Amino acid sequence: MKRILSLVLIICLVFTLSAVPAFAAGNTHEDSFSVNFSDGSTFSGTVSVPDYVGQLLVTLPVNGNSVRTVVYVVLPSSSSWSGSSYSKALTVEVSDTNRYLISGSPTTAYRLAYNGTGYQIGSGGGSSLSTGAKATLTCGDGPGLYEGKVNLAYSFRDLGTTSLKDLTNTQKAAVRTFSEGVAYILVLNQSMVDHFLANGTLTETDTFNWPGLKTLLQSYGSSSSAPPSEGGTSSASSMANFAARKTYTSGQFGDVKSSDWYEARVEQVYELGLMSGSANSLFKPAENVSLYESIALACRVHNIYHGGSGQFRQGSPWYQVYVDYAQRNGILPDGFAVSSRPANRAELAYFFAHALPSYELRAINNVTDLPDVTGNNLYSDSIFKLYNAGVLMGSDEIGTFKPGHGFSRMEAAAILYRLVQPSAREYLLY
Repeated sequence: MKRILSLVLIICLVFTLSAVPAFAAGNTHEDSFSVNFSDGSTFSGTVSVPDYVGQLLVTLPVNGNSVRTVVYVVLPSSSSWSGSSYSKALTVEVSDTNRYLISGSPTTAYRLAYNGTGYQIGSGGGSSLSTGAKATLTCGDGPGLYEGKVNLAYSFRDLGTTSLKDLTNTQKAAVRTFSEGVAYILVLNQSMVDHFLANGTLTETDTFNWPGLKTLLQSYGSSSSAPPSEGGTSSASSMANFAARKTYTSGQFGDVKSSDWYEARVEQVYELGLMSGSANSLFKPAENVSLYESIALACRVHNIYHGGSGQFRQGSPWYQVYVDYAQRNGILPDGFAVSSRPANRAELAYFFAHALPSYELRAINNVTDLPDVTGNNLYSDSIFKLYNAGVLMGSDEIGTFKPGHGFSRMEAAAILYRLVQPSAREYLLY
């Protein structure tokens, strides 16, 4: 099957005021999914994660393997717990399908235990029972790491009932299931949070160091209402979040004329809050974009998409807040060395391709080769993804990319606008 929604991992955090200040409850993160099976079945809908506060990118040791995955961090309120059960870890809801949905499909989401070197699948712990188009996952065995998938059942024809338990054995043979959700859920309690902040591990026995978690807890713990400038969200993740935030005035930048080919794009990215000018009212359209600046652009895209303001609290040096955010949210390659040098076009492609979920970069083209990019090029996957999404166009009629070359601010404005406005993306003929 073709999975559009990437596998992800959620951390569910249960706090009291003693260790980290309380977070605002009710923030919900949503990811869209679209699934196409070889049998012709299609399903689309949303995965909703309540009480969402941020993301991590970690390499997780599971069953002897290293799994590179995005970690969604959420903070359920105390009222979300019933004894040892957290009943709303995530919800999958189908909004459109060409099949008949059947209620009552069960799910067992296995709990994983840490054995000193990694996590191993145990037994039981998480569960779900679908109700037609919706399934909500319960983590029922206290704090720990769980699988995060739920099952939904469907049939090709109307079976006369929508309940699995009312079907005959013959009818049940016609029922199929599919799974949707996230990769794993890590449920933390207050003692785990306290222990982690003090010692860098969740417990005395669970010694995985969860890179980036301490910084995330500390940064989010400093805010109790509005989303923090370093990546918090207050609304569902959506391309609709890219709406005008400022007003552009013709002639606002002394070096951008109405006759310039890029003037419209400068206006648009300025109004969206993605780019601005210098203190002396210049845009400097021909100036090369540095690594720091290109990382900042990708961070703003990621933050606004996920419901944030796109505004970051800059410190000293000014770029550090963006580098930290990019590292936490998977925008930078592993081990990437940042500096003040100009960014090249391949690096920009990587940053931008990782600023949005893959399903927001659906292919509208079929570009499989370029004059100067092959599968052996660094970041070639990101380059071809953006060409096929209509975000990148190349520098000539045959699509030459020039991966090692720098790019100007006017070029960045044009690429950035196509990235965040799907209607502006280009259909390519090569």
